[in-house]
Amino acid sequence: MQTVRLLQPQTIWFGAGCALQCADDILDRSLSSVFIITSPATARLAEPLASRLRAGGVRADIYSAIATEPAVADLESALAAAHAAQPDAVIGFGGGSAMDVAKLVAALFDGHQKIDEVFGIGKLAGRALFLACLPTTAGTGSEVSPIALLLDGSDGQKKGVVSPHLVPDGAYVDALLTLSVPAAVTAATGMDALIHCIESYANRFAHPLVDMYALEGIRLVGASLPTAVANPNDIAARTNMSRASLLGGLCLAPVNTAAVHALS
Repeated sequence: MQTVRLLQPQTIWFGAGCALQCADDILDRSLSSVFIITSPATARLAEPLASRLRAGGVRADIYSAIATEPAVADLESALAAAHAAQPDAVIGFGGGSAMDVAKLVAALFDGHQKIDEVFGIGKLAGRALFLACLPTTAGTGSEVSPIALLLDGSDGQKKGVVSPHLVPDGAYVDALLTLSVPAAVTAATGMDALIHCIESYANRFAHPLVDMYALEGIRLVGASLPTAVANPNDIAARTNMSRASLLGGLCLAPVNTAAVHALS
């Protein structure tokens, strides 16, 4: 049996209502300024978290300009805004796009490397800022993965940065944040979670230690995605889909995906 390396956040909170625990954990760390990266569609959902931080004396800036398919230019704009805010923590709040940009902002904030220097596997030198991620969709698993994707406008290709330094310090998976996701997006992101689990189980690097995540993720999607699409306020179905997405994300570091993702 081949060896396998599991990469996971130091802290994973899971459950309805756990989003505000992120603020409490930041307060416990005595951090003073937080830069929250989100999208226009999810900015209002980030307000309770920002309010909790501000009530504790922490500056909380919300940056909500992340596109659905973020490009290098979007990252550069987010980095410029972060430099203006001078945070000591970054929070990715949203779907995979917002979380991926947040991960890269936290990693590249110190200016020691540029994005074109870190595309690929294992090229990122480190990350100076505390990083937390809160998913508002159930699909990418980016809140626990070592991967961030961007569109490179110079050649039109979607490129990835893969590094242990991109694994957040904390992940807060609160299914209540997914209740407003439209049916079509619920279906599409749910299929993303399913494919992460299928490819992790079926590819040539599959490992029994990871199979338990993959198989449970597949089971959860099969049992709960139709209900989550048809009845978006079904908390149990939404919670199961959030769990499936989390499990799919945990599969990505040790064995990753395969041909379907590579071709897409």
